Amino acid sequence: MNPIRKGESESQPRFRDSRFFHSMDEWYFVTRERTVEGPYGHRVEAETMLETYLNGLDMTEH
Repeated sequence: MNPIRKGESESQPRFRDSRFFHSMDEWYFVTRERTVEGPYGHRVEAETMLETYLNGLDMTEH
């Protein structure tokens, strides 16, 4: 189950561009807790890992 923020109606998460950044040919994402996760070789990989991270958080809430 994907988390939906208050005021959002979509079941699939939309990644906010500000979560991702590119540095020295590697990709990273920033969590709500302000941790930096990465590096990843491609943005798509960073997006996939962010989804995995978010799904892991969802599992710990139950």
